[in-house]
Amino acid sequence: MKKSYLFLSVFLALFMVITNQSCSDDEDDPDDMMMMEEETPDFIADDQTFAGLTSWTLSGEESGLSTYTSLGGAHGAATSTSVRKIYYSGGQDPANGEYPMGTLIAKHVSDSEDASINQYFGMVKRGADYDPAGGNWEWFILNADGTIQNDPDTGEPQRGDSSFKACGSCHAGAAVDFAFTKGGPSDFNATDAAFANFSDWTLVATEVGDTDPLLQGGAHGGNSATSVREIYFKDDASIGDNGYPVGTLIAKHVSDSDDPNVNAYFGMVKRGSTYDSANGNWEWFILNADGSVVVNEDGDPERGDSSFKACSGCHAAAAADFVFSK
Repeated sequence: MKKSYLFLSVFLALFMVITNQSCSDDEDDPDDMMMMEEETPDFIADDQTFAGLTSWTLSGEESGLSTYTSLGGAHGAATSTSVRKIYYSGGQDPANGEYPMGTLIAKHVSDSEDASINQYFGMVKRGADYDPAGGNWEWFILNADGTIQNDPDTGEPQRGDSSFKACGSCHAGAAVDFAFTKGGPSDFNATDAAFANFSDWTLVATEVGDTDPLLQGGAHGGNSATSVREIYFKDDASIGDNGYPVGTLIAKHVSDSDDPNVNAYFGMVKRGSTYDSANGNWEWFILNADGSVVVNEDGDPERGDSSFKACSGCHAAAAADFVFSK
């Protein structure tokens, strides 16, 4: 009887050990672990991420005073000799108004008159929970080789979320996902620098004489058989599915083959989506020969919306987005 009791006691003890071990194993079971919340994907850049950045797709270049007013003086935006080049790794495009995780954008700022100025900046699309209010972008100050600069005082890497160097607050003015170059600005407010050197832009059309029925009222030399009208598009801008993109710049030079004293200059700029929505959101200008905006006797610049000089009243007859030449 004692032997039977002893055998039963040993059996129960072994059963309890095996049961406890099984429960312990269950706690670490891979199937159970999969039921736990998965980590949110994240793209964390390192010193190799921006290597060879100047060999990436050059997606934008801007010289002189910037037309992006939200830049203030950042990136040489207030310097007439500055040059800003923007590179996209793989030429990445946004999809449905947002760039995918891992998108890499870099900027090189130089100066045409000061070879010592070379600044490099970067932005990386991080994971979904990195900085939702700032588009989940991380911002960087870089060295020429693409490595991340260290702060000279703290030794910490020069990188951070939207609060870093106020990058996010500036880029919040972009039309598409905090990136100006491909999305364009939400409102393109032209400065005197916007039309500088417009005669070097793409010459899209040249009209001669008084054969255009839309100009029979006399606008732009439309009632003169010897008038010449040259229309220039910056960067040879093309119309898209929703009209010309914000920031499109078009200039016209009116001259006369029989009268060298006749020289008139005009411009139109595609503003933001709420500038003058009933009239294509175009702003109209009278320009000087150097592209600066004419100032009238009252000291006001000669520019305005659809009511200005009745420009849009004529251009409304264009086949596409108030533009005749393309």
